[in-house]
Parts: sequence; structure tokens; C-alpha cells
Amino acid sequence: MSLLKKLFNRILFHVKENFAYYGISTSAIFCGFVLAVVCAFSLPEFNVKELALYFEDFFTGFLKSGADSKLIMFSALKINVIIFCTLAVFSLMIVGIPFIVFAGVCIGFAVGFAVTFIFRVYSFSALLLIVTAIIPHLIIVLPCYVALIAYSLKFCFLLRNDRSNIKKAIPSFMFSVIIIFVIAFAGTLMQAYIEPVLIQLIAEYFI
Repeated sequence: MSLLKKLFNRILFHVKENFAYYGISTSAIFCGFVLAVVCAFSLPEFNVKELALYFEDFFTGFLKSGADSKLIMFSALKINVIIFCTLAVFSLMIVGIPFIVFAGVCIGFAVGFAVTFIFRVYSFSALLLIVTAIIPHLIIVLPCYVALIAYSLKFCFLLRNDRSNIKKAIPSFMFSVIIIFVIAFAGTLMQAYIEPVLIQLIAEYFI
């Protein structure tokens, strides 16, 4: 218990020490989420019905044949690799700050659009789907994205303002990115092997 408390205190201290970077990171993702909500509710009814039919086909197929966990894992892993590599590249650019922030907005938009659209199609029944199919992996992956963007911003600011220490900072930065990726991979495993089991339990209610 004391070990968890020490870990929590270290994380809390780290966030406080880098509050500005985490503030920008969280704000970028939140802005993307809000923008997604507006876009999702602005979709024409025709498009909503089309996507609703897609969901119905998905649940029907899910009940018949289940999910390919390996395919889900590799698909989610591919997305994470693209996000992590893209942000790492932006971090090494002097003009990378707006691109890093924009990446955060895009991440927030993707999450917000999925959640809002599900609500628009299924109303309050969507809560059941969100709890089983989105939240389990999101509680792991989303904090990783917030931390990744914060680290990327911090390194990019260092690149602009203190180039003399860049060589010393690169190994530490890359190590942090790898650690965050490993933690995010736990969310990927959750998405591939735990969430399909939960979806199987509720799929019949959405057909």
C-alpha cells in the first residue's frame, strides 16, 4: 500500500512540476472533444441512420462469430504506434509545438465523436455500450496520451530555448515515451481481450 502511495505522490509531484505542459495537453484534448460533440450533433439524420445500421450489423455479426482479438489488438497497436511516432517526430522539430497541440485536438476529437455519436444513436442505452466498449481501455490509454503530449511539449520547448542540453535530454525523453507506450499497450490488451467479452454480454440489446 505504501508503495502505491509513493508512486501516486511521485506522479502528483511530476504533474505539479510540469503543470503548464499537462494543462496545454488536457486543454487540447478537451477542445477536440467539444468540437467533436458539435460535429456529431450536426450530422444529417440520413448519415446517422446509415451509421446506426452499421452498428446493428456489427452487433449481429458479433453475436454470430465473436471478435477477432488479434486483429483488434494489431489495429489498436498500429494506431498507437502512429500516434507515438508522430508526436516524437514533432517533438524534435523547432516548430513542432502547434503540431503537437493539433495532434491532441485530433485525439480528443476521435474520442468525443465516438462517444457523442453513440449517445445520439442509442440515447441513454449508450451508457451500457460506453462502459463496456470504450471506458475500460480509455482509462488507461487517455492518460497516456495526455502524458505523451505533455512530454512532447516539454521537450519541444527545451529544443527551442536550451539547445545546449538537448543531447542529454534525448535519452530521457525517449525512455519516457517508451514507458508511456508500454502502459498504453496494457490498454490495447484490454481493448482486444477484455472488452469483446463485455460486449458479448450486451450485444443482443442493440439489435
